[in-house]
Amino acid sequence: MRPANTILVIRSVIGALLAALAVANFVTGRIVFGVLFAALAVMNVVLTVYIARRRARIAPRFRGFADRADC
Repeated sequence: MRPANTILVIRSVIGALLAALAVANFVTGRIVFGVLFAALAVMNVVLTVYIARRRARIAPRFRGFADRADC
C-alpha cells in the first residue's frame, strides 16, 4: 500500500471511531461529548475527502507515484 493511501485509510478509521464515540456518548446521555465527537468526526471526514480530491487533482503531475489506479 502506498503512503498516501495509508494516510487515507488511517484517517477513515479515525473518523469511524470518532463517529462510534459520538453515538456511544449520545446513547449514554452525554450530549455535550456526543456533539464534540460528532463535530470531530465530520471535520475528519471533510478533511479526508479534501485530501483525496487534492491528491487526484495533483496526480497527473507525478505519473507513477500517485496514479488514479492506486486509489
